[in-house]
Amino acid sequence: MPRVSNPWKFSTFFLLIVMGLLVCLGFDRPDNSTKTVEAQEFVLKDNSGKVRARIAMENNQPKMLFYDKTGRTIWNAPNTGMTLLK
Repeated sequence: MPRVSNPWKFSTFFLLIVMGLLVCLGFDRPDNSTKTVEAQEFVLKDNSGKVRARIAMENNQPKMLFYDKTGRTIWNAPNTGMTLLK
């Protein structure tokens, strides 16, 4: 008697192998070796989208600025003669 194979068994086995390979190969670990963020400027905005702080390079010097709700500079470093406004 010839051996009759069940096509459903083969299909199920093949599908399980393919799904296993997709799961194993699909999950790639992120590269955590880089822990540095680099930029020429960082901008901090409030919920309404207004700029409230900036850290940037100006004339090859680092500069940090803080702004009030109206956009006026209230503090900067290095200090260029401005006083803290109330």
